[in-house]
Amino acid sequence: MLECEAYFEAYRYNLDVLQKINFLNNGEGNPLSKFIVQGGSCSSVNLPSYFEAGHLLQLPVACNPQQRKGRRGSVPNSPILIACETNHALDQFLELLLTLQKNVKIVRVGSQSESEELNRCTLYHQRRKLRRNKRNYRDEGGILYDETQIRRQVTGMENKIRALQTEVAALENVSGLLNLGKMWVGKQLLGRIPSSLRNILENEEKCTKWLGIEDITSNGFQVSNVMRSWFNISGFQQRRSRLVTLGTQPKNRKLDLDGEELVVDNGNGQFSLKNGNDVSNYTMGQRWRIYFRLLEIAAEMGRKTSAEKGKQLKEARLKLKAAKDKVNGWILKGTDIIGMTTTGAAKHHLLLEYAKPEIVIIEEAAEILEARLITSLTKDCKQLILIGDHLQLRPRPTVYELERKYHLNVSLFERMILNGVKMCTLKTQHRMRPEISDLITGSVYKTLYNHPSVREYPHVKGVLKSLFFVTHTQPEKHDPNLMSKSNQHEANFIVGLCEYLLLQGYLPTEITVLATYNAQVFLLQKLMPVSCSEVEVTSVDSYQGEENKIILLSLVRSNPEDKIGFVGIENRVCVALSRAKHGLFVVGNLNSFINTSKIWQQIHAKLESGQNCGDGLELKCAQHGRITRVQRGSDFFPLKSAGGCGERCNAKLPCSHLCPQICHGFDRSHEGFKCMEPCERKCKVGYHQCQAECSAECPPCKLPVMWRCKSRIHETFLPCDEPCVGLECCQTQTKEASCQLT
Repeated sequence: MLECEAYFEAYRYNLDVLQKINFLNNGEGNPLSKFIVQGGSCSSVNLPSYFEAGHLLQLPVACNPQQRKGRRGSVPNSPILIACETNHALDQFLELLLTLQKNVKIVRVGSQSESEELNRCTLYHQRRKLRRNKRNYRDEGGILYDETQIRRQVTGMENKIRALQTEVAALENVSGLLNLGKMWVGKQLLGRIPSSLRNILENEEKCTKWLGIEDITSNGFQVSNVMRSWFNISGFQQRRSRLVTLGTQPKNRKLDLDGEELVVDNGNGQFSLKNGNDVSNYTMGQRWRIYFRLLEIAAEMGRKTSAEKGKQLKEARLKLKAAKDKVNGWILKGTDIIGMTTTGAAKHHLLLEYAKPEIVIIEEAAEILEARLITSLTKDCKQLILIGDHLQLRPRPTVYELERKYHLNVSLFERMILNGVKMCTLKTQHRMRPEISDLITGSVYKTLYNHPSVREYPHVKGVLKSLFFVTHTQPEKHDPNLMSKSNQHEANFIVGLCEYLLLQGYLPTEITVLATYNAQVFLLQKLMPVSCSEVEVTSVDSYQGEENKIILLSLVRSNPEDKIGFVGIENRVCVALSRAKHGLFVVGNLNSFINTSKIWQQIHAKLESGQNCGDGLELKCAQHGRITRVQRGSDFFPLKSAGGCGERCNAKLPCSHLCPQICHGFDRSHEGFKCMEPCERKCKVGYHQCQAECSAECPPCKLPVMWRCKSRIHETFLPCDEPCVGLECCQTQTKEASCQLT
């Protein structure tokens, strides 16, 4: 017996498709077989016949020369399949398409999408839309009608089986006298027994009298003590044993409870009674034995019928699935873009055979195992477009031996490049600020240009440099349980820096913590305080294809032997250093890396030239310009309260008062700060100074003001905000120019 070392379910759909497909054979004339299977000359790849027909998607965006080279023609009446390895990558790809082309028809296959924007594009939504508006669609070949009819058949069969199982459960667990004449399985039994017995069992009153049941009340059946105990026993075997036990008791021997079998199977589906069909000649114990034996037979017939109908239901469900796949395929065939994961493409390969996509686009193709990519293709594929970067992470076979001995980690993307297939390289990056991209330019990529937009990225708040490598010599630790490594010093520093950056006003979603080893990931997750609980902490390998504004990277390795393991692999270094947009902060033993790895020597030279490495990170207070140097995690403790330099803030507030707080990294504009100084504004009348705090709304002035009439004979005192409504001597009042306070 052979046993797979990997989790089989993840590969089951791919294996199913690989066992069935033969469209890559030369006999079927598929143009891709020349490159994928035969391994022939790849120096010249002919353009598809439809290439000059025009463009299917006229994207309203400016393309650089490399992007224009990658654009292709349209395929009449054929959708384009876009496949990605992960659901997240697929959602991002399709969302961008919707942004660039509002009218494009997209169907997203699969239920794992987390994009609200793509909800209306899912296959499930399209099916519901089709069901609500059947009359507006032309039913090609009657596939909609066929599916509806088969669905009704399946529903009817499910209801019958459910009712049958309910009857069998009632027969197996008797709680009272059963009316067999009202049960489907009971009717089947009554047609197979003698008429004398059938006349009794199908009539409730006759059956009650024949079995000696004394009375029927609203609470159920009242029978003798012996008979009542049978109703409380579940299962035929237990009941039969109880029957024998009761029959051996002296007081019950006359009931003849433990006698021989009285119901005889005639072999032709009919049953008879052993001692004749005159049911009145049987004793009370024999009658109950006959009754329960018939219940056993009825339950057995119900189980057998249920099993037979279950097989029929299974076949009907397969027909329903085939009919449903035809409808789904019909929906996909009428769209512009089909979105699937590579696993989904294998799982729903039959849909692709119906839809017949002639163009297949694979995103992150350099990270996908060749077998998983092949199962995304059909015999109708005329053009395969692979998008990826073979200088980043390779595919990862679950069994390492397959990678080491058979090079299964070489993707189809990389293999085509090694075989000489012409490729179009995008040389302009739109992600990283220039000093970050410079680390991998020359060391990983021969040429890499910066788009003008990346030069406008803001400087990371609270630090002197947006790119910095903090080097140290603190040793790593081996975790025998995880067979991995961690570094406590780096973890403490990363946690302190993460807290500090959050105090500068960054959101948790704008920071990602990466580590090269899983043990370090677990250690970082354990050390993260509550304030950093929403910051993503993950491994470098799991973060390929992702990006964030700020990346905190822990390289972990630090030992006297200068062993750096896979941290020296060029692909992994490329991924680790190319995830950040605005700021990248790396912690590691740089001396070990440059002593062992050529690529790290090149990176070190670039870091040195820009003065972006050292044994301490310099933090800069934006308010006072004060520089604080941190070398270890504990150096962040004095800054944890507010994220500033520790001095008094003294920033001028919009109200002209000075901020009395300790210097803080967050809310530099003081939009959320409430000034507690006395208010310097005057009241609405303009006579009195406001008595409230500066940040509060000025309340109505209640200080007393003296009012006099025109003749200055009468006077009165009222709150400042209340007008005088008239004194006794005159109707018109005027307010004194200089009020008198009391």
